[in-house]
Amino acid sequence: MPRIVHISDSHLGPTPEYQVMGQTPYQTAIELVKELASLPFDYEAVVHTGDISADKSKSSYELASKLYSKLPVPCLFVAGNHDDSEMMRSMLPVPGAQFQNAEPHRLSYAVQIGKIRYLILDAQPEPALDPQGLVPNSQISFLRAEAKFSGSDVVVLMHYPPFPIGSPWFDKNMTMINGELLHAVLKEFGPKLRAVLFGHMHGAMTIVRDGLPYIGVPSGAARFRFWPQDIQPFIAHPIKASFNIISFDHDRVTTTQYLAGLDWNSIG
Repeated sequence: MPRIVHISDSHLGPTPEYQVMGQTPYQTAIELVKELASLPFDYEAVVHTGDISADKSKSSYELASKLYSKLPVPCLFVAGNHDDSEMMRSMLPVPGAQFQNAEPHRLSYAVQIGKIRYLILDAQPEPALDPQGLVPNSQISFLRAEAKFSGSDVVVLMHYPPFPIGSPWFDKNMTMINGELLHAVLKEFGPKLRAVLFGHMHGAMTIVRDGLPYIGVPSGAARFRFWPQDIQPFIAHPIKASFNIISFDHDRVTTTQYLAGLDWNSIG
């Protein structure tokens, strides 16, 4: 049974001491990587759904490269709205990545790990639209080709959630502009598309639409609140790093969320 770890939104700065929203992201990321490296079961990959960096600095990606190279499995990286896609392509290489030739400036690629083909989207828009996402037409065509010809199970990775979530401040500013189009294209995969994983929310959420699970994971930098009356963001900090364990069985997808750095004691 394929099993992966899902993390997101590390927001590493130019130095290990850099702080964002009252948190020191590098220290939180160290704790998370230590936890993942010591998990007592096998998993095939770690997927990081974007905002590796907080400031697009070369030094932040140098910290990320040093840190995530300690993981015992490949790490697949997605470009978030705080990231530099071209710098990520050169500084955070993904073994076996098949990049889209149509977009050399973007971090959009496919990679096969075990029985699953991972399709990575780069939905960074023009600066005026940030922090919303926009999947370009070239990647829509890429998805349609994959839906037609891919024989493997598929998991799509992206940074932005595709739909409104019922929180006014988030829905106004942070979702994907062409999420409805993206969803229509993803339905072309049928049952071989097992899940779509995303970040950007700094919180946990699962949206199931037309039988397709869209799964988000919290950030290690700060946690947002999504109450239905919130017209401005609220954050919680300090926080512990979170991660999802996602398992793909033949008839189900199972997601379990954990906090890093907890002490576990048997009560049996």
